[in-house]
Amino acid sequence: RRDSDIQANQLAGQAAQSGGLGGYREAIMQSERERNLGQRLDDIQAQGGLSGYQQAMQGIEADRRSRQIEDERQMMARQQNAALMEQRSRLGLAGLGQDMAMRGQSLDAARMLGDLGKADQAMALERLGALGGIGEIRRGMDQRSLDMGYEDFLRQKTYPVQQLNLFSQMLQGLPVSPEQTRSLYGGPTAMQQALGAGIGGLGLYRALRG
Repeated sequence: RRDSDIQANQLAGQAAQSGGLGGYREAIMQSERERNLGQRLDDIQAQGGLSGYQQAMQGIEADRRSRQIEDERQMMARQQNAALMEQRSRLGLAGLGQDMAMRGQSLDAARMLGDLGKADQAMALERLGALGGIGEIRRGMDQRSLDMGYEDFLRQKTYPVQQLNLFSQMLQGLPVSPEQTRSLYGGPTAMQQALGAGIGGLGLYRALRG
């Protein structure tokens, strides 16, 4: 972007030194500069889309892994319960107290595994939330950068035409308002004021000679 602005200032200086023909050459070169700027904006937008896609895929993968961990823990709990039931069937009923103890151990084990699974799931959800927040911030920054670049691109699209009209008015000796100068240059510099005065004087001299 800065290189583009430097090139635009150089083109404007060359056009001012070359007169009317220089202005037409500058318009052609300015059009090429705008095309290059538009290409760079398209590249920035494509890179922003790729980054968002990668972040979304990372979030999906993290969610899939969290569900897989939960399924594995539930399967382990079922296997432990099945093993306990098989052991009890082999041993038979050794007493009501022993059976109740086994039930208590089985329930405790299942409850502990369930709590661990919930904790892991909560941690996974927090990680997903953090990734989503970072992605949202990055997308917001990318969008603001694209908006600023696009606004600047729209302003520069009309720059060659406005500049040619301004130079034409100066060469014809027509008055140029300060607003026109500021709209093109953001406020006249000393060199621009001198250039405007010189061209305005030339137009007045031609008008007096008639």
